[in-house]
Amino acid sequence: MRTKVLFSFVGLVIVFSSIVMAYETNNYKKVDEARMTISSGHASSFVIKSDNSLWGWGDNSFGQLGDGTVIERHIPVKIMDDVSMVSAGIYYTMAVRTDGSLWAWGRNVSGQLGDGTTIERHVPVKIMEDVLTVSARAGMAIRTDGSLWVWGYNLRQWLEDGSEVDDDALYLSPIKIMEDVLSVSAGVFHTMIIKTDGSLWAWGSTRWGLLGDGTVTEQHTSAVNPVRIMYDVVAVSVGDTHTAALRADGSLWAWGRNDWGQLGDGTTTVRHTPVRIIDDVIAVSAGLDCTMAIRTDGSLWSWGENASGQLGDGTTANRHIPTRIMDDVVAVSTGGSFAAGPGSATAHTIAVRVDGSLWAWGSNSSGQLGNGTTTERGQGITRPIKVLANVMLPGDRTPQLIPTTQTQLRFVIGQTQFTHNNTPHTADVAPFIDPVYNRTMVPLRIIAEAFGAEARWNSATRTAHITGAGVNLSLNADTPLPGGMGIPMNVNGNIFVPLAHVAQQFGATTRWDRDTRAVYVMQ
Repeated sequence: MRTKVLFSFVGLVIVFSSIVMAYETNNYKKVDEARMTISSGHASSFVIKSDNSLWGWGDNSFGQLGDGTVIERHIPVKIMDDVSMVSAGIYYTMAVRTDGSLWAWGRNVSGQLGDGTTIERHVPVKIMEDVLTVSARAGMAIRTDGSLWVWGYNLRQWLEDGSEVDDDALYLSPIKIMEDVLSVSAGVFHTMIIKTDGSLWAWGSTRWGLLGDGTVTEQHTSAVNPVRIMYDVVAVSVGDTHTAALRADGSLWAWGRNDWGQLGDGTTTVRHTPVRIIDDVIAVSAGLDCTMAIRTDGSLWSWGENASGQLGDGTTANRHIPTRIMDDVVAVSTGGSFAAGPGSATAHTIAVRVDGSLWAWGSNSSGQLGNGTTTERGQGITRPIKVLANVMLPGDRTPQLIPTTQTQLRFVIGQTQFTHNNTPHTADVAPFIDPVYNRTMVPLRIIAEAFGAEARWNSATRTAHITGAGVNLSLNADTPLPGGMGIPMNVNGNIFVPLAHVAQQFGATTRWDRDTRAVYVMQ
C-alpha cells in the first residue's frame, strides 16, 4: 500500500488550511481529515489537542471563537470536545466532530453558517451529518459518500454566472452540487476541487489567471461548467488571489497573482497557467499573498508577502523564492484578511512540530498568536514562538472511506517502469505513441495479465488474442479498429496493442496526462 500526504486548504478573504493523508487501496481511497488539526483565520487561530478538544484564541468580534462571548482572547480557550477537524473563515468557524456531525458559529450575515438563518451564533450550532471534511469559505462540505455540498455566498458561484441572486432562501442551507469529490479549497474569487480520480477542477473569476486554464481576459466561469486544470493532484490550496497544487510526484505548482512573489518562481509576474515551483513537497498552505510548504524531510519553507513577519524568517522582507524556516514540521496554516489589504495586521501563521508543539508567528494585532500579548500593525513577531503542547498530530484518527476508482496501471511513454495496483514493475519494452493513429501502445502480455486474462500472438494470421475475465478479444494487425482506435503492432518481436481499446473491453477507462506523459488505466 502506498501512502500519500495530502493537503486540503480553504479560504475566503483569509487562509484556513489543513493537511490530509490519503491511502490508496483496491476499492477505496481513505481520507484522514484529522490532519485538519489547526486552522488560522482572520486574526484568530484554532487547534485540536490530543484529547480531541478544540481551542481558539484571537479576534472574537462576531463570536467566531464559539465561547459564548464576543471578547477578544489572547490565550487559548476551550471551545468544545470530540472534534476531529476545524476550518476557520472570516469571522466564522466550522468544525467536524468525531461522529461526523458538522458544527458552525460566528458571523452569519450571508448564511455562511448553513443553519437556515442569518442569525449570528456565539456558540456552535449543528448543521448536518455524515461529513468527511469542511471548508469554511461561505460553506462547503464533503460528505462520506464523496458528495460536495455548498451554502452561503459561495452558492452563487455554483448557480450563477456572476450575477446576484435575489432569493436568500436559496443559499441559507446546504445543497448537493457534485459527486466524487475528494478535496475542496475556496478563495475570494475562485474555487478548486480535486475529484477522486486525482483531477483538479476550477470555477470562478479568471482575473489574474486564478483558474490556471490560460485565460487572459477577465470573465466568470460557473461551477455548472467547471474547468479541468490538471491531473495527478493530491492537494490544492487556494490563497487570496493565487493557487498552489501538489501533485502525486511531490512537485508543487502555482499560478495566479504574483505581486509579492507569492508564487515562488523568482518573479512578480502573473501566471495564467501552472508553473513548477519546488519538489519533494508533502503539504502546502496558500495565504494572503504568501505560501507555506512542508517538504518530505519535515522542513518548512515560505515565500511571498511578509509585512507582518508571517513568513517567519526573522524579517519583514518579501521573498520571491522559497526560504527555509524551521524543521520537524507536520502541519501548517497561514491566515490573513484580504479586506485589510497588503501588509494586513491580521496575517499570521501557525505550525505543528513532530513533538505535538504548536508554534506561531506574524501579526498579533488581536492576540492571534496566543502568547498572551498583542502587537500593533507592522510590529508582528517575525520568528516562530512556542504557544502550546499536546496538539493532535496529523493522522491521529481512524480514516474514513470514500469510494473511488482503482488505478490498476500506470505507464509512462518511453519508460519501461510501470505500476500495477501501486506495485512497481519493469517491462522488457516501453510503451509508445502510434504515429499513425495517435494511440498509446502497450505490451500485449502486460495489459492482458493485469486484468487476469491470457494473451497470445498468432504470427501466421498476425492476430493478437486476449481471453479470460469475461473477455474474448481478437485484434488483427491488418484490420484497423473502428473509430481510429489503432491496430496491434509487432515491433522487433514484441507485440503491442492499443491500450484504450483493450481497457474498454474489461470495463476500464484510460486517462492521459500530457504534462508527465503518463497514461492511467482505472477500473
